[in-house]
Amino acid sequence: MLVSITLPCFAGKIVAQRVTIGCEADFADSKNQGFTVLDRDALTCKVRYLGEEFIWKKGEETRLAEGLQKLIDAVVSDYAYLL
Repeated sequence: MLVSITLPCFAGKIVAQRVTIGCEADFADSKNQGFTVLDRDALTCKVRYLGEEFIWKKGEETRLAEGLQKLIDAVVSDYAYLL
């Protein structure tokens, strides 16, 4: 399943017009910023942010904005049916 949500602004700045959340295949087919969960228990995701793709793991140092980290955490913990 591929889910896209619109984030018009975050912390007063436009960060993305659309964020894609889905399985790895859907993520690969999309050009939108977004993420796919690689490991729910360790909260490890593949993220596309500001034109770059990288692996993000909760609690590790990252260039991913804090608010987006919180968004990913909330989706995984509270809205797992979207994944």
